[in-house]
Amino acid sequence: MIQDRFCAFIDVLGYGNIVTDKRISVDKRIKMLNSIYTNLGSNVSIAVNEINENQEEKIFIRSFSDCIYLDCVALEPLFIAFDRIFNWTFGFFETFSL
Repeated sequence: MIQDRFCAFIDVLGYGNIVTDKRISVDKRIKMLNSIYTNLGSNVSIAVNEINENQEEKIFIRSFSDCIYLDCVALEPLFIAFDRIFNWTFGFFETFSL
């Protein structure tokens, strides 16, 4: 049976620029990218797990490249997740320095 689902897509802006920036050593680029993606992934995972505990319709997470994809049969859990993820990651990037 086909089921309609809503999806949300998170792309890590600037990820590609860090990968291709020859002014930054390879080791430093790896550390920066790992830090960004690990922090974002942690925030997404924590937010989705908390929301899934309190919502009937569950959010599913998929990750590839520098992107995270969320899907759910209901829109409300995705809105709640994105509100939390944005607030948490904005706070992280606000204090992030190279």
